[in-house]
Amino acid sequence: MSTYTSFAVAGAGGLGSLVVAALASQPKVSVTVLSRSASTKVPSHVALKVVDYASPDSLATALAGVQVVISTLNGAGFAA
Repeated sequence: MSTYTSFAVAGAGGLGSLVVAALASQPKVSVTVLSRSASTKVPSHVALKVVDYASPDSLATALAGVQVVISTLNGAGFAA
């Protein structure tokens, strides 16, 4: 069984912030939050990457080295 150590979370609002906190509390796990805004608040030990979800290049750059992507985007996030 493999163990994942690198996660990206898209949508760090209500549910997403809980997912980020749970993942970030695990030892030897790196967490990156994907956001459309640089003003998104994340814990100090969590990376923030501003992305343009309509740009494959932006997403590819942000996801380099990430093993697992978790989307907690809501309806408004999908629409954007």
